[in-house]
Amino acid sequence: VGMTAPTLSAMRGASFKDKLAVLEATTPDGSIPNEPGALKPRYDDLKKSLCVDALVAGCPDAFVDFYYLCTSGDGVGDDNLTADEMERALINPDDYEEFEEVPMDKMPFVKDALVAAESALRGDALGGPNDDPAVAVQDAYGALAEYFLGTDDRAKAAYFYDKCIAAAVAARRPELEMAACARVGKTHEAAGNLETAVASFERQLRLADHLSAAAPMDAALKNALGDARGNCVRTYFAIAERLAETDDKERSVAYLTSCLRVCVEAAEDAADTSHDAEGGGLDDLEKGTEGKANHRLGLAQLAAGRAEDAARYQTRYLELSERDGDDVGVGCALRALGEAHLARGAVDEAAAALERFAAMESTGTAARARAHCSLGRISLKRRDYARSVGHFERFHELARGLGDARLLDV
Repeated sequence: VGMTAPTLSAMRGASFKDKLAVLEATTPDGSIPNEPGALKPRYDDLKKSLCVDALVAGCPDAFVDFYYLCTSGDGVGDDNLTADEMERALINPDDYEEFEEVPMDKMPFVKDALVAAESALRGDALGGPNDDPAVAVQDAYGALAEYFLGTDDRAKAAYFYDKCIAAAVAARRPELEMAACARVGKTHEAAGNLETAVASFERQLRLADHLSAAAPMDAALKNALGDARGNCVRTYFAIAERLAETDDKERSVAYLTSCLRVCVEAAEDAADTSHDAEGGGLDDLEKGTEGKANHRLGLAQLAAGRAEDAARYQTRYLELSERDGDDVGVGCALRALGEAHLARGAVDEAAAALERFAAMESTGTAARARAHCSLGRISLKRRDYARSVGHFERFHELARGLGDARLLDV
């Protein structure tokens, strides 16, 4: 029933939508009932027929996957509510209408893709003598993952991308493994599973680094390395932000340390372009990313009680911001550096940083007001009363101009 596996492989290069459109067009009209009462028995008949097709094709693994994918209430990857879930949600089981996990018109496509993947795993040349079975596996499982992504079922999409990874490893094709790691990482990232996502991105980065080192003139591999670095950095930042909300200081520091390491490696590669392929993509991270990583890590170190480390990272952030002509970055660095120096008891260094920050008209008024307040307190402790009064007056002037009563209570 439906298309054969060789037809699916021969469509490699077509878009997923084109593949799906052709596959759907070949579904026999008699397979899909129009009368509502006939839906369930006709669904089961089609499922049994396609299961038999998978077995006849010599693909028992495809049969198992297809059966579970098309069977609701089986306890495996179900989207339907269980009896306990309905009870907790105060839903009357008699009023709950189960839905099938794969619609009838998509069942032939799912079966054919599973059969194509398993056939290719055996090394069958599905589309011709020059076809690459390892790539055919990626095409088939990748098409299934894209289909389930289109239904917002990221768990099943990740399942098939994981199969892509396993197949690439078995075939000893690190370039395919690298691409599959990127896809499964982005799937988990979209689902909010950030730590699972970053593990995939780190694996992608290790593979990209190894492949790029072995072929330093390959621009495509250097672009892949840049993509892997970007994925890691983006996810490290997101995880650290989430951990900061839960006050998990040490793990936040750990992820931001990894983030900074990747940024530094990218910057070092970008600076050494003498042997790079043109358009290698080594400097793909956004301008200022290394500085941002230093800043975020400095803040995390300060929150964890390590003021010396915090000052060191904020100093580096200041250097990078000055190098790049980033006035906003310079202001953020000076303010954070002042706080770090205060925490480590280096009052003179703190005052110097805050004085410079307070003199920057390009920084926010509220932030400058707080800097003057801090400087007023520093001068008071030094018994420099005239300077202290001057800073407090400037603080009051700025805060009053903002009309912020809470700021005036600082």
